[in-house]
Amino acid sequence: MYFKFEMLICRLTGKKQNMSITDRGASFLCLIISEWIHYRKYMFNNYSEEKMKTLIMGIVIALIFIPTNEIKSQTSNEYSPGLNFGVGGGISGFSYGTSNYSYNAAYHIGAKLKLNIPESAFTPVAYLNYYFLTGTFSGTPLNTTVPVNTNINQKILSLGAGAEFKLAQGAFSPYLAVDVGFNNIGEISYDQSPLNLNNTPSISRTGMDFGGGVAIKIPYVFTIDASLKYAFLNMFGKAANEPQMNAVVFSLMLLF
Repeated sequence: MYFKFEMLICRLTGKKQNMSITDRGASFLCLIISEWIHYRKYMFNNYSEEKMKTLIMGIVIALIFIPTNEIKSQTSNEYSPGLNFGVGGGISGFSYGTSNYSYNAAYHIGAKLKLNIPESAFTPVAYLNYYFLTGTFSGTPLNTTVPVNTNINQKILSLGAGAEFKLAQGAFSPYLAVDVGFNNIGEISYDQSPLNLNNTPSISRTGMDFGGGVAIKIPYVFTIDASLKYAFLNMFGKAANEPQMNAVVFSLMLLF
């Protein structure tokens, strides 16, 4: 793990290779995607919530090591002012505290809106994500003493707004991000079981997302926006004894 983190730092700073910023950006993005695919099943099945937070913080710290002055000197294509809108999707790993629910790797579709302000380090953003979750419930329902194990399905609609802090502007633009999200955590539906479990009703909660990403601008075509965030879906407005619902969310958007 330490070796791979050192590789990530070297890819970003170019300390071990005389790399151009374009090569450095492509190398960094390929490394992130490769590691995500390689460890996806391991992470979702074995990583604790604390290890997930450590992973996100490690990537954020790595981004801070990027020499922003060097990046600005090597790139001349600034983001154009105005609105950028795009669509895309991604994969995510959900956890629901110490409850009896466990989730498989989920996928989502979404849209993103960015307001580019020239000469400003901050970019206001808005987003919409729709998650499709599957998993299992293992436990004893409140209305019985018989333990059950059944499959579940759930959908979550997340609408949010926030800001991105650009570490550099140009063709390769890494950023840190923080968002406030308004989440409709849909009802949990159970597969058919002898106990005929009633669906768990949907709830609405407010949460926050923290993370970072990179925007890669393809001149006159589109911008590839890749981000990795840690989301607290029900940070505010929880009921008594309600488990904390968190997620690690990887998104890939095409902005026009």
